[in-house]
Amino acid sequence: MVTLDQNVKKLDLPRMVEIRQKISAPKLLNIRKTIQKEFKTKQLDKTNFDGLTAGIAVGSRGISDIAEIISCVVEEVKKLGGNPVIIPAMGSHGNGTVEGRRQVLANLGISEENAKAPIRDSEKVKKLGQTDKSIPVYCNIEATKVDSLIIVNRIKSHTDFVGKIESGLQKLLAIGLGSHKGCSIIHAYALKNGLEEIITSVAEIMLKKLPIVMGLAILENHKNQTFKIKALKAEEIQIIEPDLLKRQKALALKLPFDTIDVLVVGEIGKNISGTGMDCKTIGRLRLMGQHEPEIPKINRIAVLRLSSESHGNALGIGLSDFTTRRVCESIDSETTKINCMASICPESGMVPIFFDSDRETILAAIRTCGEIESKKIRLVYIKNTQQIENIWVSEKMLNEAKARPDIEVISNAKEMQFDSKGDIICYS
Repeated sequence: MVTLDQNVKKLDLPRMVEIRQKISAPKLLNIRKTIQKEFKTKQLDKTNFDGLTAGIAVGSRGISDIAEIISCVVEEVKKLGGNPVIIPAMGSHGNGTVEGRRQVLANLGISEENAKAPIRDSEKVKKLGQTDKSIPVYCNIEATKVDSLIIVNRIKSHTDFVGKIESGLQKLLAIGLGSHKGCSIIHAYALKNGLEEIITSVAEIMLKKLPIVMGLAILENHKNQTFKIKALKAEEIQIIEPDLLKRQKALALKLPFDTIDVLVVGEIGKNISGTGMDCKTIGRLRLMGQHEPEIPKINRIAVLRLSSESHGNALGIGLSDFTTRRVCESIDSETTKINCMASICPESGMVPIFFDSDRETILAAIRTCGEIESKKIRLVYIKNTQQIENIWVSEKMLNEAKARPDIEVISNAKEMQFDSKGDIICYS
């Protein structure tokens, strides 16, 4: 732990203004009816279900309506005469263990009792074959035992690469159902060949080898609300998923400024992003073999908290420059280590310099950002990288914000406020 010297403690903090990015947010009104309609549209062959076991593959991401969606899928499978079972598809998450993955599902609101279907999982994997580049393809053995398989995932940008497909159905197959072993292998090969190429080639083998009858694609708006659910037959997944990603990206938000001296992030966590905070939002990857984003250009990043939903997994803390003692004491080093190693990104788990309070942490970022006059500091505060519709910016950025038609200024300039311990009590 480092204590700031007296000169740094005397630095002035810039006054802050709340702004809102104006963007439409279409929302799906009835999830249950939509899923019922999608099942009917695909006219699934009842012979694939009647009296047979149907696996429903579910990931670990914080999809807002995932518990209701899975419950609805279970109901539709039962209507077809099938015996649904839930199969965790989350790579190395949950410490790569059956118990850990069950806990992740429970945190998402998915349990055998709530979903009205048993959970089937194993730490064993089965080799399904290999790609044309001799990359072995592994799958959770439980997914190879079912008579039919439905995969469910959100389509969205991936934090670590840009491609025609990023985070979605094919990634759930290749990395999610690959369990800890498959996940680790894919990330290792990706250092040389790139994640998109590896994911698509592995997913292609899995689409051929597994009894996949449907993929259920979920799209969310920038408020993390479901706005579209679309069922795809197995043969449609590789064709249609890229178009769904384009649609999702068209509604995505980013920080409205390309240059920032200091970005203060209220919290990071696995429930917010696979890397704790979205790499494209903060303009940092620090991932071997991948190019750093050109924008936004952020000189210093300070992280104040680790979300309770992350359960100690601090992947992404290494993308920051400063943090708090609170964050460090919240870290589960074993969970973080497993995730970092499986993802081949040890840099993301490296703990930065930390301080006892939020105020000291923010001041340290200001002191080292390259701008020595507090009134000229371009400082931005966000709750997390998932919620950036409303953000706070320093007074220096006010005129720039006012000049933009897509931004609304919704408060007067205010001093940053801290409690007696120096922890922030506003902008949360």
